[in-house]
Amino acid sequence: MMNIIKKIKLYHALIIFLILILLYEPFINVMSYINIITSPINDNANTELTLLKEENNYLKEELANLTNLEPFAEYNYSLTRLSYQELYNDKVITIMGGKDKDYKQGNVLINDKGVVGVIKDVSEHTSIVNLLFALNNFSVKINDAYGTISDYQDGYLIVKNISNYESVALNDEVYTSSLGQIHESLYVGYVYKILDHDFSKEIYIKSDVDYNNLNYMYVVGE
Repeated sequence: MMNIIKKIKLYHALIIFLILILLYEPFINVMSYINIITSPINDNANTELTLLKEENNYLKEELANLTNLEPFAEYNYSLTRLSYQELYNDKVITIMGGKDKDYKQGNVLINDKGVVGVIKDVSEHTSIVNLLFALNNFSVKINDAYGTISDYQDGYLIVKNISNYESVALNDEVYTSSLGQIHESLYVGYVYKILDHDFSKEIYIKSDVDYNNLNYMYVVGE
């Protein structure tokens, strides 16, 4: 009789155990489903965080390498990046930031290679920039000589109105001048070739800016 009672109790315990499993199984499945759904979200968040950290490190290195900023620390520099470049117009680009960053028409855009261009139009969150080679009468300084960039040929910026009496040599550095309406002493490029005429020199300036590979840049403010 005792053996029968024990078997009945064991049978009842087994039934109760099975019932509990059946009751909790949906909950377990739901939790597993939630984990499956949230796992990609967590993975995406981790990936995005990693990318942001890498981008932050890149920006720190880029800023450290921007040697042209060191002598002119009185200017304000705002970090920006290329938004898009139109395929049918290679003379302008659109950058991130506009009125929200206090960008203004006439602000100069630079990168670690030199002057990229000048802002011509500002909207709320983006700005349109004329690239340097598309600008007319852009004032520059070479040593003590002043001139204006008036042409662009075969990858060279050309200055045509510098007197033969001015001292200009190959590889001299070229900077923005105080005669223009933009900040002075920003690096433009270097003298690549000089053609002497009767009364003036024709200066070919080489810029190291790769206009086909623009990414992070800086807007020079007040």
